[in-house]
Formats: sequence, structure tokens, C-alpha cells
Amino acid sequence: AKVEAGVVRVGVTWNSVVNFPTSNGSTARREVTLYGQCTGFFVSGDGHLITAGHCVDPAFARGDIVDKFLKQEVDLGLYTQAEADDVRTTAVAEWKIEGPTAGSSPTRTITVTQPRAVPGSALPDPLRAQLVDFKSTYAGDVALVKVESDQTPALTIADADPNGGIAVTAVGFTTGYTGEPADDAQE
Repeated sequence: AKVEAGVVRVGVTWNSVVNFPTSNGSTARREVTLYGQCTGFFVSGDGHLITAGHCVDPAFARGDIVDKFLKQEVDLGLYTQAEADDVRTTAVAEWKIEGPTAGSSPTRTITVTQPRAVPGSALPDPLRAQLVDFKSTYAGDVALVKVESDQTPALTIADADPNGGIAVTAVGFTTGYTGEPADDAQE
């Protein structure tokens, strides 16, 4: 019960604009909103929590934003799937992805929730969170996030360094990036 009450879903929404080349040589802009989620857990009683760095890393989200853009284009009949597959590598590497305002960075909104059915839930309602710091996938893949709450159950990872070969239990939410935000009422 203590572990369940200390584990949270970290929802990340990226609002972005993909600038892409058109067939006549000009550049067009298309808005893309990407929803993702990761698992986190409280590490303090005052709202600090840990999640994976890739969940909040703009460089990591870039490929997922391009994938969503290309899926939208295929769904609209503006690209074939083969055309989308052919252009993906170039799009991720070269296309300009920015925020809703030209020249700005994509906006990232972090929301922390717990399923309503969790006994002893510290978060009866979703809370906006602030990113304190993160390390990319290749530099440690960890992020420190803060919600405004002074009643969060901190989880202890281990009392001592574990020995190799011991059993572990993983808990969390495994959806990753999706087309729509998670519906906590369903859990």
C-alpha cells in the first residue's frame, strides 16, 4: 500500500509546430500536440518526485513529435505510409520543430496524477508540476520534478546497496507516448 500511494503517473504534453517542406519548395507549418506518460515516485514529503529523464527531454520527444506529425499527414491522405517512412529520418534530423510562437521552443506541460482507486492517494486531483532538473537518456535518464504538496509519501529505494541477482519488483504505468491524454477515471 505504501508503494502504491507513492507511485504517480507523470503526464507530459508537448505543444509544437512542425515546419516541413512542401512540394513547391516552400515551408509549411502544422501544429502537433503530443501526449506522453511515464511513471514517477515521491522522494520527499514536500512534493519532489523522480521520473525518467527521457520523459521530459525535448531531444527525446523530437522523434515522437515527427512520428505523430507524419501519422496525421498519412491519416489526412497528404502522405502515403511509404512516403512518411522515407522522409522520417530527414525530418527528425533536419526539420525545424518549435513552439506555438515562431522561434520559440516546444512547450512542455507536466501533470502528475494517481489513479482515483489508489488507497491513501496523495493526489486526489491532477497537479501541474515543475521540472527541477533532468539528465538525458545517455547521461543517466533521470528527472527531478516538483508538485505543490506537503503530504507526499516518500518511497525508500533500498536501505543498502543491493547484491547482484536479487529479485526486484517493478511498478508503474507503461503506455509511453500516445495520441491522447490518459484518463485516470478508468483506472
